[in-house]
Amino acid sequence: MRKAIAFCIIAVFLTVFHAKSVRAMESQREKKIITLLSEVKYSDDLINTVHNNENVLKAIGLYLQIMDRKNMSDDEMTVQLVHLFTEAGWSEWVPVMRIRSVKDTLYLVSIGYAFGTQSSSLYVFYDSSYKKIATGENGLIDVIDYKLAGNELGVIFNRVPGSTAFEPDFALLREEKGKWNICWTPERQRTWIDIDGEIKFLKDNLSLIQVKGSSFGLQSATKQNKDEVFLETHPFEHRFFVAIWEKKDCAYVRRTTLPPDAPFYDKLWEMTDFSESRSFYAPYATVFEFLRRLRDVEDKAAADLSSDKIVEEAKNLDLSNAYDSKGDIIFYDAGFIYPEKEQERILQKLTPGSRAIFFHKNDRPDQFIAVLEPVPTGSGIIHWRVVEIQKIVPNP
Repeated sequence: MRKAIAFCIIAVFLTVFHAKSVRAMESQREKKIITLLSEVKYSDDLINTVHNNENVLKAIGLYLQIMDRKNMSDDEMTVQLVHLFTEAGWSEWVPVMRIRSVKDTLYLVSIGYAFGTQSSSLYVFYDSSYKKIATGENGLIDVIDYKLAGNELGVIFNRVPGSTAFEPDFALLREEKGKWNICWTPERQRTWIDIDGEIKFLKDNLSLIQVKGSSFGLQSATKQNKDEVFLETHPFEHRFFVAIWEKKDCAYVRRTTLPPDAPFYDKLWEMTDFSESRSFYAPYATVFEFLRRLRDVEDKAAADLSSDKIVEEAKNLDLSNAYDSKGDIIFYDAGFIYPEKEQERILQKLTPGSRAIFFHKNDRPDQFIAVLEPVPTGSGIIHWRVVEIQKIVPNP
């Protein structure tokens, strides 16, 4: 009995001694963190003050090492980190931060600025090291989702949170010999279209990713391309795309039935989203592709979306001509430009379930209408066919 009591006393003593030792070590690290942060020269420039400042990033790394021993939520960890910045004398401003715990010793940390147009960065912190994943603009890069599979980490994030368009992004990281590095990003992948869309993991691992996005931003900013049929700025209609990307070692490849050298617009058409959730936009996408094929003298392909008769009628309306008298090659899908009663008169002739797309050229008030009917294919997919196309001549 006495031995048991003595053993318990020794165990309690060792536990208390260990706790005090750990606390002392943590206290020393906290002092070092505060020292590192207090040595930073204040500047309104977030790049120089934070992103390119070894002191700040080392301080955050040390802080996260302390947090590995504590049962705190991500929000609580962030609040405590901000408190240390304040303790170090950052009285005028503290960078906005957000911590996401991936696992022990592995964290995703966003650092940005709450006001103005300062840049932001996303980092992965591990052990006592870190790696920058991405740089964004305006505010704070938001981590939407992440998935850890063995020694690989996939991160989905919003690079430009302050933009008028939602722009998700993705990075694949791999850990080798104790260091995390970027393995792959979709940069320079033209068919990775995610603007105003979403990126999501389709399985519990990293094998498949679904990418959805719109045609906003696809058009060239300086020189118009004849394949750019409609003006697709934010106020106007857009096409929507969906694609499955499959992991191949340290990269992702889009699933496709097309050859690698297929024209870009053939790839876009293959990716066009015809699901029921996008049924409002699919008729416009069909008219866009019909007119594009007409301009590229792909008459047979244009007839696949309509008929030989409709192709000839469109040619007679000069819709195959890419340029108007002002050299403009863009049609404008800006709704109906004639009186509302005129529109109602035209729409009354449509059969139930059909859709009408109105568009006009830039140089004269020539308005056209394309009438489309649905072609259900099963599995929630609805394609459309152009069944009528004509120039509108308003009643006097």
